[in-house]
Amino acid sequence: MPPKKRASLCRVDRKAKQMRESRAAETTEQRDARLQQNRLRMAELRSTETSEERDSRLEEQRERTAELRAIETPGQHGTRLEENRLRMAESRAAETSERRSSRLDEQQQRAAASRAAESREQRENRLQNERVQRQNSREAPRLTYGWRRSDTIPVTITENIQRL
Repeated sequence: MPPKKRASLCRVDRKAKQMRESRAAETTEQRDARLQQNRLRMAELRSTETSEERDSRLEEQRERTAELRAIETPGQHGTRLEENRLRMAESRAAETSERRSSRLDEQQQRAAASRAAESREQRENRLQNERVQRQNSREAPRLTYGWRRSDTIPVTITENIQRL
């Protein structure tokens, strides 16, 4: 049976209105409990999906992300990158030494696997890009525009990282 068509697109559905009102009235504890319940439900659903379903879901997600990034403005792009930088800095400032060690080991393994699979031309391109990045990072302290990454991270996060 085909889905029911709405008579008017501008009319608000009664259930949607009730949901919006109930979410506006919930406390932070209720919100956290609801979100945790959603996470558990999604984890359970994903644990039962086949590898083909998982690959399909992830591919669709990658396509949606690529489409959204293709239409974002330079301002939105900068904001997204800045938010990612801050989130990663906060995450790394809060991680334990064991987690940090584990993360770095995983990163080394991924890099080694990637380098083992690259062609001679890809290796030369990677090395050239790394040379350019090193040269740019050497020149970064001389820039007056604040392009260094450390200039974009709040002082409290930087202090937490330095304590590690």
